[in-house]
Amino acid sequence: MSSYPSIASTDAIPEIQREDGHTTGDVKASQTALQSTVANNIGIGNGRKRKQHRPRLSIISAILKVARQGARKTHIMYKANLSYGQLEDYLAFLTDIGLIKRINDGEEMTTLYSTSPSGVAFLEKFETLKNTVDLDNILPLPRHDE
Repeated sequence: MSSYPSIASTDAIPEIQREDGHTTGDVKASQTALQSTVANNIGIGNGRKRKQHRPRLSIISAILKVARQGARKTHIMYKANLSYGQLEDYLAFLTDIGLIKRINDGEEMTTLYSTSPSGVAFLEKFETLKNTVDLDNILPLPRHDE
C-alpha cells in the first residue's frame, strides 16, 4: 500500500502559504473539483451524471467500418470502443442478419470478421442518412399514453 496521498484524500495536504500568494488550500479546492468532475463523468459520486449511450446504429456502423478489410475480434473491440460482451452480442447479431461474414484463416488459425456486400450497402445508406440528418441531436419522440 502506498504512503502517498491519493486524489481522493485532499485532507492529507496541509494549508501552506506559497511564494506566489496562493495557499495550498487552492490546490485542495482544485483537487476536490477534479475529483468531482471525474466522479461525475464516470457515473459515481453525488451528481450521478452518466454519459449518454451510443445509438445502436452508430455502434453497428463503427463495427462495419472496422471490419471492411477483415479484422480480428480484438481489433474490432478496440477500434469500435466496445467491451468484449458487447462485441460478442453485436457480432452474433450482425452475422445472423448477414451484414458481417466470419472467415476462418487456416494459416494463422484465427477468425476474421469482414463486412459483407450487404453490410457495405447498409453502411453507405447509414452514412447518407447520417449526413442528411443530425442523428446525435434528435430529441426522443414524446410518448402518448392512451
